[in-house]
Amino acid sequence: MDITGLHYGEEHVFHETGFKAIIDYLTKDVKSGDIRLGQIVTSISYNQELAEVLTANGHVYQADFILLTVPLGVLKARKIEFSPPLPEWKLNAIDRLGYGILDKAILLWDKAWWNSTNYYFMRVSSTPKLFGSWVNGNKWHDRPALFCFYFGEEAYKMETTLSNEQVVTAVRNVLQEMFPNVTIPMPIDSYITRWAQDPFSYGSYSHISVNQTHADMVHMGEPVSNQLLFAGEATAIQYYGFAHGALLSGRREATRLLYVYGLLPNQTAPTSRSSAISSFRMMVIMSFTCLQLLLY
Repeated sequence: MDITGLHYGEEHVFHETGFKAIIDYLTKDVKSGDIRLGQIVTSISYNQELAEVLTANGHVYQADFILLTVPLGVLKARKIEFSPPLPEWKLNAIDRLGYGILDKAILLWDKAWWNSTNYYFMRVSSTPKLFGSWVNGNKWHDRPALFCFYFGEEAYKMETTLSNEQVVTAVRNVLQEMFPNVTIPMPIDSYITRWAQDPFSYGSYSHISVNQTHADMVHMGEPVSNQLLFAGEATAIQYYGFAHGALLSGRREATRLLYVYGLLPNQTAPTSRSSAISSFRMMVIMSFTCLQLLLY
C-alpha cells in the first residue's frame, strides 16, 4: 500500500469544504469579472500573435499565453480541438500515460452506529477494488458519515449498471457483512461520484501505464511553442495523481512564464520568445465537475 495512506505529516489536510476551499483562497484577490464560469472550451488556436480560445456558446477569448489544466481524460477524449494540431510527441504522451477511475460513496447517518476511533479502516476481501478502504467522517470532522472507495473496472461497472440508490444499497450490504453484530440502518443521505461519466474529467487521475516511458511524463508537462502551456497532476513527474502535484505544476508554469518575459534573472526555462515586457495576459483553463473556469 502507498505509504501516504498510512502515515500523515503535519501538513496533511482533510478540509470539510473540499477543494473549493483552495479555489476560494487562490481567487480571493482576482478582480471581479476575471473569472468566467460555464464556459465550455471547444477549441484553442495558438502560434499566432495572440492565442485564442473558443467556447461552446461562441465566445472568443484572447491572451498572450494559455495554461491548460484540464484533466488528462479530457485530452485523451480529444474534446478540445487544437489549431495547429498538437505535435506528435505531445499526443503520444497523452495517449500513453495511464488514467483511471477512483469513485467514492459518501453515506451519512443521523448518528454514528460504529465505534471506530481510527481515521481510516480497511476491508479484507477477494475484491479489493470494491469498497476496500473507508474514511471515518466522524473522526475527521465530527460528522456521522463514512466514505468508501472503489476503482478500476469495478468502479466503471458500477457507474454504468447501477443507480445511486443501488450503489447505496450495495455499500450498506457490505457494511453489514463487515459489522455482523450491528443492525445497520439505511443512511439518511448519500453522495455518489461517477467520474468516468463526467464530461469534464472522464476519470479521476493519472497513473503509470505499462506503455508509457519517462520521456512521456516529461513531455506531458512541456509547453508547445511557449504559448500553450500545460499543468495539472498528470504533468507532475514526482507527484502525479496528487493534489500537491497539481499545485506544484501550476507554480512551475508560473515560473516558466516569468523567465519567458525576463521577469526573473538567470533564465533557465526553455523559451522561444526573447522579448522582455512588464505585463502579459494569460488564460488559465481549468475543468471542474459541471463547470469550466477561465482565469486570464
